[in-house]
Amino acid sequence: MSVGRTQRLCLAFGKTLRGHRAAIGLGICAYNLVKIHGALGTTPAVTARVADHPWTLAELVTAALAEGDAAPPEPQPLKLQVRPGAEERPARELPGGRGFLRLV
Repeated sequence: MSVGRTQRLCLAFGKTLRGHRAAIGLGICAYNLVKIHGALGTTPAVTARVADHPWTLAELVTAALAEGDAAPPEPQPLKLQVRPGAEERPARELPGGRGFLRLV
């Protein structure tokens, strides 16, 4: 709920996929690099030793603007992991060749 674009009734709801991805990415980075959490006393990134100090918002924006556009992620087919010895459940193909629906 900290990223306004994820709230459906707000005016800033993601109108383009590129803008929505950028807003979500910045929100996640700010949560992990900038926001000091009460239970930890520092940021999650410092606790995980990803960063050596809590970032300021200016550092985050500078780092975000320094990065170029990344290639979109490649779609990967979902694979159902079946436990060894478990029975195979029936499946049917979804309309439009978009994968399979399995009973779990």
